[in-house]
Amino acid sequence: MLDRVQLKYEAKAITKNAAVSAYLFTLLYLAIGLVISGLLLLFMKVNPLDVCGQALGKIVTDQYNLGEILVKATPLIFTSLAFAFTYNANLFNIGAQGQFAMGAIIAVALSLGLQDSLPTWLLLGTVLSLIAASFIPNKPEITNGLICMVFFLAGLAAECGRHGTALAKDVLKAIDYETLALLAGLFLVIRGIERAGIIDDLSHIITGMGGGNLFLTYTIIVWASVLISAFVDNIPYTATMLPVVGGVAAALGVDQTVLCFGLLVGATLGGNLTPVGASANIAACGILRREGYEVSAGQFMRIGVPFTLTAVLTGYVLCWLFYAGLGV
Repeated sequence: MLDRVQLKYEAKAITKNAAVSAYLFTLLYLAIGLVISGLLLLFMKVNPLDVCGQALGKIVTDQYNLGEILVKATPLIFTSLAFAFTYNANLFNIGAQGQFAMGAIIAVALSLGLQDSLPTWLLLGTVLSLIAASFIPNKPEITNGLICMVFFLAGLAAECGRHGTALAKDVLKAIDYETLALLAGLFLVIRGIERAGIIDDLSHIITGMGGGNLFLTYTIIVWASVLISAFVDNIPYTATMLPVVGGVAAALGVDQTVLCFGLLVGATLGGNLTPVGASANIAACGILRREGYEVSAGQFMRIGVPFTLTAVLTGYVLCWLFYAGLGV
């Protein structure tokens, strides 16, 4: 009986210590993020205290800003709860980002359906078809593109049937062909680089520079991934690097988690460095150019570089502390 009571108190003590540690880690992450952001603002000759004061002041005094924060934060909070629930059950919910995206898609579909049901059915049909196609083994690489084009042409034909062929001309004129051509050329170049083995050679050079030191290898992987992803699409690079990172981790005799997360931090955020670092950047610049707002590479990078450095540096430090430095 005494042993049971003792075990019960020990379990409560462990739970309490774990909760305290979680709060301390949260405060530590916030402090690191604020310090890094402050240093970058000082580097840009901006007073961090003024920035924080203005930001907090606008949140408190402006009802619109407060409402926008609640609107943007609510879906993120629910997504975090979806992850936290499974995490507390000793499971990992790796689909949280997809669930967030699906929630946004369904919400838009329902709102459109209140006005016109055709866009809703086209959107749902496209999403469900893409999901179904993902389960087909050895499918042609153009499958997803064909699905999107089929639903686009079906919707265009249906609208032309209801409103006449003049609508088709307006739709075709509104397409940003320059951005599409730029994306197509970029994908061709990336595919050529991938097939030539250049990405594979770069990945082996990066990991070979670590010299058997885990922290040095982690640092090289993160920052080299940032530079490469600023000009090369991150999907083929990450796909190529994942088995290499696993081999390096095995050679070092360590768990590959910290190296994989370092790869994700660098490859994912590095695309924000330049206008050609991600397809979304190219598309956004194309839309702005079509609306009469020309964005040069220098203008983009004046915002992209400090943003990318802040995000990568924060992720770089936190991932190392969480997965390696503190042994969590």
